Amino acid sequence: MEALAAAFKTIADTQGLMLDELRQLNLKPATTNADAPASVSSHPTNVSPFENYDQGKEKFSQYLTRFEHYLALRKVTDDKQKVHLLSVSIGSEHYNNLVVQLKENEKVSDLEYDKLVESLTKLLTKQKSEVVAQHYFLNIKQQEKQTIMQFVTDLKKNLTECNFSVTCTCECKKSTLVSVSDLFLRCQFIRGIRDEWMRQQLIHLDLKTFDEFVGKAVALEASLIESKELNSSATASSSNNMGMVDLNQ
Repeated sequence: MEALAAAFKTIADTQGLMLDELRQLNLKPATTNADAPASVSSHPTNVSPFENYDQGKEKFSQYLTRFEHYLALRKVTDDKQKVHLLSVSIGSEHYNNLVVQLKENEKVSDLEYDKLVESLTKLLTKQKSEVVAQHYFLNIKQQEKQTIMQFVTDLKKNLTECNFSVTCTCECKKSTLVSVSDLFLRCQFIRGIRDEWMRQQLIHLDLKTFDEFVGKAVALEASLIESKELNSSATASSSNNMGMVDLNQ
C-alpha cells in the first residue's frame, strides 16, 4: 500500500509540474502582445478592401466620403496604407484607366494619397456645362413607384452642378431672402409631382420654403397610402360578405 501511495504521489507531482509549464507557455503570447508597440494598430495589415466604385450609383465625391469613414473606422492613418487600400478598392476598370493617365515609369504605389485622390477625382468626375445640368434638372419628374423622399433625393443630387446662384445687391433684410437654389427646388418639386391632387393641395397652401413643401407632401403621401389601404380593405370585406350571402341562399 505504501508503494502504491508513493506512485500516486509521483504522478500527481509530475502532472502539477506539467500544468505549471503549460500555464507559463500560455502567458507568453499575452505578455508579448501587451509589450507590443502601439504603432502596430495604426498600420493594420488585415484590413479588407472597401467596395468597388460604381458610377451608376453615386458620385465619386460621395464614394470618397464613405471611403474616408471606412478608414476612420478601421483606424488606418498611414498615407501609404491609404494609397494601397484605395488602389485595391476602386475596381480594376478605374485602376487601369488611372495607370494609363500616369507619366512614364510612374507607379500608383509611388503616389501620395492626396495626389491619388486628385487624379481619381479628375478621372471619375464628369464635368457638365451649367446649361446642360440646368436643362436636365428642369426635366426631372417623379417616376412611377418613386416615393416623395426618393424624388427629393433625385432633385438634390442633380442640383449641385446647376450653379443656381445670384449676387444680391439690394438693401433688403437678409431674413427676407430665399436662396435661388431653394426657389428652383421648390418649383421643380411641385412641377414634377406625379399626383395631380397632391400638386393642387400644395399650390393652395401658404408655404414658403422647399423643406415646408416637402414636409407637407410627405404627410399627404402617407394620407393617400392609408386611404388606398382602407379602400382595399373595405372592398375585400364587401366581397367576402357577398360570398357569404350567396352561400346562405
